Amino acid sequence: MTLSDYVAVIFLSGLITSLAVRLLTPGRGSTKTLLICQCLVVYTVTVSLSFVFPVYDAMLGGRSYANLLSHLVLILVYALLSREISRPFLRGGPVPLLLRNWVFITAAIGTVLSFASLSIGFSSRGADEFIGEIGWIAYWLFSTMGLWLVAFQMVPLLVKARRNPRLRKLRSSYFCLMLGYAMSVLMAVGYILTWVDPDLVPVREVVVLLTMLALVISLILVPFAKHRRLNAGAGVALGQHRRWRQPCERVRHIT
Repeated sequence: MTLSDYVAVIFLSGLITSLAVRLLTPGRGSTKTLLICQCLVVYTVTVSLSFVFPVYDAMLGGRSYANLLSHLVLILVYALLSREISRPFLRGGPVPLLLRNWVFITAAIGTVLSFASLSIGFSSRGADEFIGEIGWIAYWLFSTMGLWLVAFQMVPLLVKARRNPRLRKLRSSYFCLMLGYAMSVLMAVGYILTWVDPDLVPVREVVVLLTMLALVISLILVPFAKHRRLNAGAGVALGQHRRWRQPCERVRHIT
């Protein structure tokens, strides 16, 4: 296994544990959407493993279609995540320009067209064999467009969210999400610099890893925050129940 595989396994362990907590914790509203996002992320991380990708891609024809499919799935995740996280703060108002469907539709179409322009005839996890070509940089910028472009809208929203005392239980998750969106802009710059100078690939990979790490941790933390909140609520209810029982027991003792 490579270093990226070990990191991916750590991601998967956290995601699966978080999924278990999410499924065992009753919730409403955003839970279903975030559950879908988390399952899709588990899929993409699993496919990225060096011992899984070649087998899976061979099943799809051995022409890197697994890579394309993973990126399209991630674009869907970016769309669901940004709309779901921003919805409470919009309060039924108009959806901001950078959070509308055109961003993600453009990202998906651009990803498919740029992938087709590369004419990849073999299995490649990152298509780095094509660094320097217009199609390569277009492929990566379009496939991550749902992060770096949306970041200009999401970061200000998340800054406001972290200042809201009613959302203090989710501050850690919002911070990681905000960091992930902010880092995604640097990630896009990293791809452009790598396109110009391929020797910068290791630096770019560190930025990509930190970006994805922040986003994955934000997904992992949400159900744990909700679980703690439910436990706290249960503790309050139990305390109230005990206070109610004490006078009742005294009444029974007197009678």
